[in-house]
Amino acid sequence: MFTYFFSLAIIAFEVICCKIFFESFCDSSGENRKYKRTILLVLLIAIYYICGFTLSKWIVLKQLCAIMSTAIIMRFYFEISLVKSAVFAILYQGLLMLVDYLVYAGNSAIVSREGIVTQEYALEGNLIIIFSKVISFLCIILIKKQFGKKSTEVLTDAEWTKFLFFPNFFI
Repeated sequence: MFTYFFSLAIIAFEVICCKIFFESFCDSSGENRKYKRTILLVLLIAIYYICGFTLSKWIVLKQLCAIMSTAIIMRFYFEISLVKSAVFAILYQGLLMLVDYLVYAGNSAIVSREGIVTQEYALEGNLIIIFSKVISFLCIILIKKQFGKKSTEVLTDAEWTKFLFFPNFFI
């Protein structure tokens, strides 16, 4: 039961990070109503969740499902072209995979016994996932600061709240 809740929380955090990533490059001041945007984000969470559990043994298919669903939903969320949305979705998934790989490799080299994170080390595996998502979030905040459409001299209150709340919540 804990695994399902933990997975859902991680996926919700990834979708929030995806929205922030897309906001770095796209104008989010469309005429869409707030409930429509919320429904699109909940739909993306549901698709990620279903793809994650049904395609867990096939990484390539899972990534393709994540890229396609992100591209389609963010196309409607930000009202951009499908090609532009697909490029950003590929970049976002690539960033997540790179950070996950680096964190896992670092864990394998420093902490874990021969890089094995099994059921015996469930807490270690969860901490690796949390650490990976925090690093991903920091990278996305830096990307938003560098490429964002608005002035980001200082993090907004909402970003500080996300930055402080999510790591503490997961730990």
